[in-house]
Amino acid sequence: MEDECNSLLHMLLKDPQPDLQCFVMTKRIKISKFALQQLIQVSTNLTEIHTSLDCIDLNVLVNCKMLRILRFHTSSAPSLRGLPMGGDKKTLENVLPSLENLEIFTFCNNRKFDCYFMSPLTAIALDHCPKLISVGHFDSARAIDFIEAKANKSHTGYFNLKKCFWGNETVCKSPYERNQMQNLQSSFPEIINTAVSRCPFVEELSLQVLHKDCLQHLRRLKRLNSLVLECSYCDDLDVDECFSSLGEIRHQLKHFVIQRIDPLNRNRRFPLNVVIDNCKNLETLGGLELTQINLPLKMNTSFRRLKRISIKMNLNYLGQIFAVL
Repeated sequence: MEDECNSLLHMLLKDPQPDLQCFVMTKRIKISKFALQQLIQVSTNLTEIHTSLDCIDLNVLVNCKMLRILRFHTSSAPSLRGLPMGGDKKTLENVLPSLENLEIFTFCNNRKFDCYFMSPLTAIALDHCPKLISVGHFDSARAIDFIEAKANKSHTGYFNLKKCFWGNETVCKSPYERNQMQNLQSSFPEIINTAVSRCPFVEELSLQVLHKDCLQHLRRLKRLNSLVLECSYCDDLDVDECFSSLGEIRHQLKHFVIQRIDPLNRNRRFPLNVVIDNCKNLETLGGLELTQINLPLKMNTSFRRLKRISIKMNLNYLGQIFAVL
């Protein structure tokens, strides 16, 4: 395999300007890093790169003016200082302005990344790549907060993000992290308020609900059609308060997932038919703990629109659901 890949690289390099548009190599194989980087440097028509972190240095991308998608694959959680692609802040700030057409910039398998590492990195990408519509699982809300704090003033423009993950990089293991969590929970509604103001084009959102007051700001996202709420750290969220906070946008949702709601706490149950009544245009409904169903279920057009349900429930209720679909 290694010999074949190296032969292919050298064959492509015989063309002074290869018309390569997409490059994907995520597995670690022994190939000539020099030849690979040389190929990327001369492939000015590249629009997509998906490769392992240790395959290339970031500097080789400066000629990739047409690049729209950049994905780095990693199986671990690196520190900013230790990025094998030469990813210190200065390098990122020098290279990313060259990628003005970049729309997607992310690290695959990045759910374990520390937010204190990722927020500055994401902020640099947002600052220098105006066409970005997604930064993967990176917490763009924290990044925007980082941008405004660094500038010591409010950012006056909009970001073009359409798919966002807000609050998802939160970890709460050590005493220090628990203290940081308490500080973040108190400021989180304002962080989300700022993110909504700067990202009015969001269509898909996954939100870690660190404070129930953050939900009221989502009603200003007029293009939102997909919403995932993760409620691990919010102990006082109930179904009526949730949908009241969302306001009219709950009716425009086509995809809704509610995760980690305690089924034993009556105030935190999200009955299936209550969700359906509040989100009248749902096509997809999911959640880990949507276990409660108020019987009998009533036939309505909202149930008719559902195309996919993915929930945990008592099997005794299954027939009731099928009866109205």
